[in-house]
Amino acid sequence: MINRDKFSEAVLKSGTVLIIDDDEFAIKTIEMALDAAGNFKIVQAKDGEEGLEQYKANKPKLVILDLKMPVMDGHQFLAELEEIAPTPCKIFVCTGDLSSRIIDTPYSQKYCELLRKPFSIKELIAAVGSVI
Repeated sequence: MINRDKFSEAVLKSGTVLIIDDDEFAIKTIEMALDAAGNFKIVQAKDGEEGLEQYKANKPKLVILDLKMPVMDGHQFLAELEEIAPTPCKIFVCTGDLSSRIIDTPYSQKYCELLRKPFSIKELIAAVGSVI
């Protein structure tokens, strides 16, 4: 179990966070870290298509997005999101692929930040705390 005292330097607010990842372990790990660090409503999706549905339904403050997923990957999700949300929330794009780059568009440059996998819980909490 994660100790809340460990993250006392990152004062986090509440809000909805959408986690889009096909790896159930990754989702649970992120969810546990955020539960320990703040009062977040966590919404999950297993692919980009489901992520778009959850985005529309929940209007999150933050999206944590994996790039490589079945059905609709992270790149496709970003392209679709640009169509429906010209001014979205902040998006953390997570990838373990060192050659991966976020789509090089003004939209993604403005709203996306790269979070390289594997990342530590402390890195995640600090990143989330910087935008929520």
